Amino acid sequence: MALRGIDVSTYQGNINWSAVKASGIDFAIVKATQGRAVNSNSYLFTDRQFAANVTGAHDVGLKVGVYHYLTAKTVKKAQTEAAHFCETIAPYKPRIELWAAVDVEEDKYLPRNKKLLSDIVNGTTQVTEGISAGMGIDIKSLIMGALGGRMAADNNAPVVVVQPAKDVPAEQDEEPENE
Repeated sequence: MALRGIDVSTYQGNINWSAVKASGIDFAIVKATQGRAVNSNSYLFTDRQFAANVTGAHDVGLKVGVYHYLTAKTVKKAQTEAAHFCETIAPYKPRIELWAAVDVEEDKYLPRNKKLLSDIVNGTTQVTEGISAGMGIDIKSLIMGALGGRMAADNNAPVVVVQPAKDVPAEQDEEPENE
């Protein structure tokens, strides 16, 4: 039997997690953090729906994993992003039953040099695994996303490709915020 899961972030708005569970979804991969913002110069931010999504998914009995959307162009920035990710997810440790993932997906944020990109991803996952182990989170970092699938062999890392959630049941009478 295949498990069904969804990838959620602030873009899905306020989610009706009971309806998601009732629709047959088994797990949620929740965006926690991102390096650089898409439409601004802000750096190291937490997804606005992160806390609500982790708590809501867990409270209805879904398995929960979390991810960081990688935008680093240097190993040092990747390590900074990874540390921010781990600090953000630490308070939610009891609710995270799956994995902490590094989402590697958009060329425009990442270096074109394959070796440098590989070093950045390795630097991110090493920091993430080290810090999360120190916090007592017994999970491994994964590489996910469109570029992540192509990098699996180069990095000897497990890869998960999860499609973004579409048509997720929303809470009634609430408009999703735009980022």
